[in-house]
Amino acid sequence: MLTESAPELGAKLDHWYSFYQPATPGEAESLDMAVMASVQARRVLACLTATVNLQMGTAVFGYDCAQEDEVDRYRAMLETQPGAAVVGLKRSALGVRFLISRWERLLRLIKEEGTLYGNDRNEAINYQGARASKPEDLFQSEGAYLTWLYCLMCQPKPKDEQFIAMGNERWMPAGLMDREPKYWLGEATLCRKLLVELAERELAYLRPREERLRTNYEIPARNGAEARKQVLQGRDGAGLLRQAESHNRQYDRAYGAFLKGRAYSEKTGWLPGQPQTDLHGGAEETPATVAPEPMSVDQAAAQRRQEAEALAPGGENGIGMPTTEADILRAAVVETLPLAAEEQGEGGTAAV
Repeated sequence: MLTESAPELGAKLDHWYSFYQPATPGEAESLDMAVMASVQARRVLACLTATVNLQMGTAVFGYDCAQEDEVDRYRAMLETQPGAAVVGLKRSALGVRFLISRWERLLRLIKEEGTLYGNDRNEAINYQGARASKPEDLFQSEGAYLTWLYCLMCQPKPKDEQFIAMGNERWMPAGLMDREPKYWLGEATLCRKLLVELAERELAYLRPREERLRTNYEIPARNGAEARKQVLQGRDGAGLLRQAESHNRQYDRAYGAFLKGRAYSEKTGWLPGQPQTDLHGGAEETPATVAPEPMSVDQAAAQRRQEAEALAPGGENGIGMPTTEADILRAAVVETLPLAAEEQGEGGTAAV
């Protein structure tokens, strides 16, 4: 096998032959079967050990990947099932951190641009547990309708036809249609203030929740990931254990039969076990090998954790890396505005 040395396996069989000196083909066959069963059992134990080590070595990284997969699954549900998606995201510390990062971005956009546009507006509605893929979805949620309307009110130059469309009975929730507008619609400054308070209110709820989830659940679960992988479970674990037990039974039968034959031979003298006077021969001394000193358990665990931290979600690695290209592009355009104004003042109208 690729993981074993053929000369070493041959030397092991030769050692058995040298020690027991089989006198008949039957004894040689029993020794062959016993040695092979011993080798097979050790192979299974080596496989079991390597599998458990692999589980433990990748336990923290696997836990992080599972958390990322869960957050990504709920993110994919935001447009179609926003209520279930938000509930799922709020059940894990990583999901709450994702919501915090997104609400912080939306709050920054409201303060910088005075409102939310397009997908950013729809995103804020989705995080409230409401759909916003099309205007007809607003009929199902007063909060979604007001968020959409307030964002429109805060735009620098909203179009009249957009306000007319907001009065469509297929868009406006019945609870608002039955009330006078003065009870739910204000000036642009008030609408902007309400949008800011909406984002700040969500953040005020999410930040302490993230701390509780992280301290009481995420950190203990992540720290115990290796301990939970110390035992190989499931079909693979049961299969390897059955193989090891089978090889051990085969070894016991082969070696037991060999010893019984030797005992019978010694008692009757009909079948000598070896040509020398001493029936069982003498054991050969084998030189001891000095193995390199391995790392301690704590050192190995620290090294695995260090490698896992380099790939852990959060920080530089992010979580699903939210799309920020549009923010970068808009910021680059804004930076050029003063320069464009100066060029227009000096040389007339700038070419577009």
